[in-house]
Amino acid sequence: MATMIPPRLGADAPDSERAVFQRLSKAPGGEDWIVFHSVGLSSVYTGHFGELDFVVLIPDRGIVCLEVKGGAISQRNGIWTTRDRNGRTHDLDPPPYRQVQNAMFKLSRAISKKFGANSREASVPFGWMMVFPDSPAPPVSPEFVRADVIDRDDLMGRIADRISNCPTLEQSRNKLDGGTATPHVLDRIRSYIRPDFDRVLAPGAALHPVEAALRALTEEQYAFLDSVQYNPRCIVLGPAGCGKTTLALEQARRMAEGGKRVLLVCFNRLLGKWLTGVAAEISENIVAIPPSAPVGSDCPKLPCSRLQGLVEPQGCLRRDLPAVRSSGDRRNW
Repeated sequence: MATMIPPRLGADAPDSERAVFQRLSKAPGGEDWIVFHSVGLSSVYTGHFGELDFVVLIPDRGIVCLEVKGGAISQRNGIWTTRDRNGRTHDLDPPPYRQVQNAMFKLSRAISKKFGANSREASVPFGWMMVFPDSPAPPVSPEFVRADVIDRDDLMGRIADRISNCPTLEQSRNKLDGGTATPHVLDRIRSYIRPDFDRVLAPGAALHPVEAALRALTEEQYAFLDSVQYNPRCIVLGPAGCGKTTLALEQARRMAEGGKRVLLVCFNRLLGKWLTGVAAEISENIVAIPPSAPVGSDCPKLPCSRLQGLVEPQGCLRRDLPAVRSSGDRRNW
């Protein structure tokens, strides 16, 4: 099954796009694809806002942009229209092929600007297709060929093959001598198109409402928070200002939300006082204790901020501390 981003559509998604979403998610041959739905494009790149209905990342092939138009499609005197199930007619201006071409070039320029014109990401081949889930394919013209279209009958067939071998993608691959659409390169593009992020409390929140004092976690910090789930004990070392306290506070919040009793330990008295106030606003399951107080048996998780005082020069944890002696190998910290 393809990786769909987002994994499900909202209630307001058009039926036509919903049908294409379902087919792309389960298309045989597309199991290693990454498929984005409704990718917005900033006006910075062309002066106009844009949107791509679907962007398909295909390892070792490239990127294919899809424009979906539901309803009955027609063209009169050069004007494309669609008629919905209620009989209402809507002009398609620009026509679907022009719309997807413009949006594709806009996305390509955005990637080039982000990673650099000579980057591997900028050398990934691009292609485009039109999808008409409710209609037969329109007659071909000098503006597009039949293979540029997936119609209602094609949608029930092997669409993965059609998309992977669409003419515009093949042209781009030939021009770029195959291109550089490796899984690693496409993963970097995936992170750019729809980056994963979280918002967590940052030191200094005492000066502002807690809800407003947020900042984004980096991928490295995400990796640490993920590793805590699989390791009973973790030590994070780093210079001042690199985010250790933020990580400790975020990990305490996550464990407290999971129903655990959490002891948040801080070596710095001033910072510890601030942490006490912030922790109290987050959850009553985060416990603050006076300096040198013994660790109670009801605090199985110990996220420690400012561990400099707990770690010896060799990088080993000091075993003479009450928190370490009491926790032994039974606790998580």
